[in-house]
Amino acid sequence: MKKRGQSGIITIVLLMLVVLVIVSIVWVVIRGVVTEKSEEIVQSSQNIKLLNSLSVENWKDNNDGTINITVKRDMSEGDIKGLSYTIKTDVTICYIKTNNTLSPLETKTFVINISSCSGEIQEISVSPILTNFEEEKKEPECVYGEWTTQGCGLGPCTYDEIYKNKTIISGTNCQNIQNCSFDLSCIKQTGIGITGIEHFDEIPYFKDNIQTLQVSGFDRNGGNDDGVTGKWSYLYKEGSNYIIFDETGPGIIQNLWMAGVGYLDETNGRILFYFDNETTPRINMNIGDFFNSVTEPFVSPLAGKKSYTRYSLAPILFKERLKIVLTNLVSPAIPNYYHVTYQKYLSSVNVNSYDGTENYANIKNMWNNKGSHPTGDEGTKISNGTKSIESGQTQTLIDYSGNDYNYISSIKIRPPHDKQSLENLWVSIYFDGEAQPSVYAPVGEFFGSGLGEFNVSSIAIGMSFSGDYYCYFPMPFKNSVRIQIENNGSNSSSINYTIKAKKDSEMIAGDNAGYFHAKYNKEFPTQKDKDYIFLNTTGRGHFVGVVHTMRGLGSADPNYLEGDERFFIDGKLSPSLHGTGTEDYYDGALYFFYSGACPYYQAMFGVSCIGILSHTPYRLHIPDFISFTSSATFGIEHGSSNEDPSNLAYSGNYSSVAFYYAVDTPSTELTDSLNIGNNTSESLHEYNTTNGIYIPSTFHQYPGYDTATPVSVSDDGINFTNGQSQFTAAINSNNTGVIIRRRLDYSLINQMADIYVDDNYAGKWYTAGMHDINNTSNNIKWLDSDFHIPASFTHGKSSIRVRIQSSSWNEFYYWIYSKKR
Repeated sequence: MKKRGQSGIITIVLLMLVVLVIVSIVWVVIRGVVTEKSEEIVQSSQNIKLLNSLSVENWKDNNDGTINITVKRDMSEGDIKGLSYTIKTDVTICYIKTNNTLSPLETKTFVINISSCSGEIQEISVSPILTNFEEEKKEPECVYGEWTTQGCGLGPCTYDEIYKNKTIISGTNCQNIQNCSFDLSCIKQTGIGITGIEHFDEIPYFKDNIQTLQVSGFDRNGGNDDGVTGKWSYLYKEGSNYIIFDETGPGIIQNLWMAGVGYLDETNGRILFYFDNETTPRINMNIGDFFNSVTEPFVSPLAGKKSYTRYSLAPILFKERLKIVLTNLVSPAIPNYYHVTYQKYLSSVNVNSYDGTENYANIKNMWNNKGSHPTGDEGTKISNGTKSIESGQTQTLIDYSGNDYNYISSIKIRPPHDKQSLENLWVSIYFDGEAQPSVYAPVGEFFGSGLGEFNVSSIAIGMSFSGDYYCYFPMPFKNSVRIQIENNGSNSSSINYTIKAKKDSEMIAGDNAGYFHAKYNKEFPTQKDKDYIFLNTTGRGHFVGVVHTMRGLGSADPNYLEGDERFFIDGKLSPSLHGTGTEDYYDGALYFFYSGACPYYQAMFGVSCIGILSHTPYRLHIPDFISFTSSATFGIEHGSSNEDPSNLAYSGNYSSVAFYYAVDTPSTELTDSLNIGNNTSESLHEYNTTNGIYIPSTFHQYPGYDTATPVSVSDDGINFTNGQSQFTAAINSNNTGVIIRRRLDYSLINQMADIYVDDNYAGKWYTAGMHDINNTSNNIKWLDSDFHIPASFTHGKSSIRVRIQSSSWNEFYYWIYSKKR
């Protein structure tokens, strides 16, 4: 055997030293990253643990407006900036903040001024303030949360007075609140109930605390069986009863649509509404009569039928729960096409369930007079005249700045009547000096038709062969507004116009109200495997309607109308609204044209058409506006599964104008997340469960995605029966409420839970079941569901302890979002 030489040994030693040096450098870098992340995790963990570090040992009422309170701190580390006391009495809850501090293992007695509290003290708890106290104490800027003011009184309000009443009103408008007593006769709730529908001029106000959702018979396999066989046309059965809607309140039904005549047993079948877990339905009607304008409130214009279309837009409030049931179906013996669009309110919102005494007169009057301004007062004329616009030129109709007005209330024009002019003249509107217009769209589609001139008459937009084109959407601004018409055609044009404005000191654009937007889009032709997109945006706001033009490329039936609408809100992986077909979304039926169903126009929906292959339907989401706090993607299929445009029967040239109110800044932020089944995540959030059974990694798909981009996720979780789970979540202490989002396996039907936040009952969280979901061919079982927690449970806290009690529940992932100003 040959021995190595001395020089070879030295070489090996040198190589080893070089390797050691490289390893050391890499370790220093990795350790820096790991240490930085570890410090973040440790700090987050400390903050969470600090929340449970204080306890009230005893207290004594001094009967002079003060109490002596003894507080003890455990050994937890961390910097406490102050103490926050929650004092429950027999009449109210007070929140008192002080700059008192405690060191680890220290016990101190403090004298606290409780003169702002009324009633006999029943319970006192304490939590730490972890941020700078003066920052925490500073009164926030004006926000509109659970309530807004009508401006009826005396003020001003202090920070503590606001929050002890569990009401989110603050800042510059506080002086308008009568004695800070929050008398409900002096307070209005924007967008809530029948009153919310009556106040058309309040449309721009943000509505972050209202969820708009939809139940429908869309094919859970992702195909086109949306009602033909009835397989997915109900949630579940109770005996011979088909439950088509089941939700906990408070909430409101805004749009109930069905397809009739041959697709619905209107002769024998009955529709029943069960409120608040009652065993006797408050509404019990023959299905045909329900839509036939024979019984209040289901009468025109709130309900009706046109050819195969059956609709009810009568707002139906429910306080605790509502079940809608179809029964006695004989021919056919199953439900068919349907959707129910509804809204859920915060658990703190007080409404009364429908009892038949509701007054719908104002709504009916407003909708019966579509074409007239909904409030009866168009405002003050600030600009009018006639403009000639040469080819390639832009003319300014109004360029206003000042403080006499703060929103445009009415735009009326008379353009040339030919189809080319309506396509080539574009309206643009700039608010408050923006570089790009918030409104930019062809005149024809902006006012209701992309197929040339029709007599379109909705509550907000319209056009006429002989009269004005009008837009009544309120358009708020702070300082300035500029409205222009540009001519993209080859010929000169001339238009007459009148623009009116109003002043509303409470409506502050960009603060408590969104800027009006009209977003134009087109695809000539539609794209294979992709939804046509009405709107894809980020920020905060609410969608209020769409005008949608479809020009078929085939020569037979318009099969492109098989496409379902899908609305994705705030990053949820499942759509909040998912319908059964294009004409169904517009409250039509069977491709619109059967038995003279096209054209027709209602206050909130309608359609213009040329032959059987060209349609411009519109749908206004004014009662059922769709709120978003961070993002919105609203689209629709073409054909049953976004067919290849070479298949002309299923494709078309699509264009649209989407109407919405928004600002660029989101009003929610992700402040925490909990991955069930991940030991580190569970430990950090102090997660535990009673009667929980571990569910190994499960691979499911989310519903409602383009054929080419299905969203599939593998996740593990927990299922429990007659049990509970608990976890602690970090939130922004300066929040205006919290949203908890949960990924669930939808195959476990009718999951209902009682939710507690820091041991205070916050409401029910319910997801009604879908029968036979286990038999979906694509394993489409994932669902994302949101629970909104009012600010009275969360404001001023940097974390909350959430407890979920249920007889049947599963959970795989939680996301926690803090609402912000």
